[in-house]
Amino acid sequence: MAKKHKAVICSKLKNPDIEPLINKCVDFGFDGTKLKFYLSHGLFSSFDIDAGTRMLLKTVAQNIDCSGFEKALDVGCGTGVIGIALKKRHPRLTVKCTDRDALALAFTEENAALNRTDGIVTEGQLGIEKVEEKYSLILSNIPAKIGKDPMADLVARCMASLEDRGICAVVVIAAFKDIVGEAIKTNNGTVVFNEETPRHAVFHFRSSAPASVSADYFLPYIRGEHTYVHDKTAFKMTTVQNLPDFDTMGHQSAAALMVMKEAGAGNRLLFINPGQGHVPCYTVAEKSRTIEHITLAGRDLLQLSVSRKNLVDAGMEKGRIELIHTPFIDGITGRYDLIVVFPDIIPGVHWEKDMVPGIRKFSSDRAAIVFSAKSTYVYRLLEAEPNLKIRKKIKYRGYSALLFS
Repeated sequence: MAKKHKAVICSKLKNPDIEPLINKCVDFGFDGTKLKFYLSHGLFSSFDIDAGTRMLLKTVAQNIDCSGFEKALDVGCGTGVIGIALKKRHPRLTVKCTDRDALALAFTEENAALNRTDGIVTEGQLGIEKVEEKYSLILSNIPAKIGKDPMADLVARCMASLEDRGICAVVVIAAFKDIVGEAIKTNNGTVVFNEETPRHAVFHFRSSAPASVSADYFLPYIRGEHTYVHDKTAFKMTTVQNLPDFDTMGHQSAAALMVMKEAGAGNRLLFINPGQGHVPCYTVAEKSRTIEHITLAGRDLLQLSVSRKNLVDAGMEKGRIELIHTPFIDGITGRYDLIVVFPDIIPGVHWEKDMVPGIRKFSSDRAAIVFSAKSTYVYRLLEAEPNLKIRKKIKYRGYSALLFS
């Protein structure tokens, strides 16, 4: 388990792995109900409940009668403030909280336990993937970072997921209020309440007619298609918005590939935090290995989804690709011959001494391990593991990569 400075722990933790990731515990009130929430430097708004969430919940308490509702959805739940506050105030509601970030889901589950809100369901999703499931109330503090097209698509999917008399309530930063307003209008929605400040805009809206949404929930995220070449091997990929390296392969991936050449054979492969999927796709295109199975693991479902799509498009059978959506190394299962790690470093968390022992838990006897990161992080790993048997090490444009067994 990674170590961190001692945080204020409000109660016994449901998941002890989360403790080093807690930045603080804060008090919060919603419609006369007192709550507490753990926050993290690894998630949005790490020092207090953000102003957008506060504004959204205030307007819900003042303008929406939830007494007759049965099912509610919190999209992009983060630490779970919106869904948990709603459930605590209206215990009869069935509440589902979704997010693409597995760390957000872990914090939501921990905060639900902290506030003794039984029955909160968490699920990893990109926006709303399943419009067939209907809700009385859908709430979202829409992340600005998702991009214009996914934002507009999310509004449409909110309306398509409503029960006949259901209502959506969302908040966005003021710069994106026109995108949301236009998406509501385009998809036959009716705004029943609107409040704006210089920083945020809240919309409450209903569906006047069935919203038209694509059967492919992934489509709005796609940015383009590109052909990449590394070491004379060409491979095609689809890239997505809101992830780096969408038009060129990044230096971190290039560094990993430079040391992978000496990794040897292996037919069970694991890629941790694979990004757009450059390294997995090159590994398939290069054809020096007979690959039986590939696992893609990490906290970001967008990374895992686009990497899987690219592997399938490259000819890998979908049944031989596994996704493990987890924020913790301990959440990864299986045994692997080649492990490629692009670490996700959270500020303030001391991860160095736990990284290699964690990886070795799912390493086969003949495993080759590639670790690629900013050179500062590689230096910290080597300081923590002075006896690590390095087979190859390279530096490349601010990044370093290690190959070890």
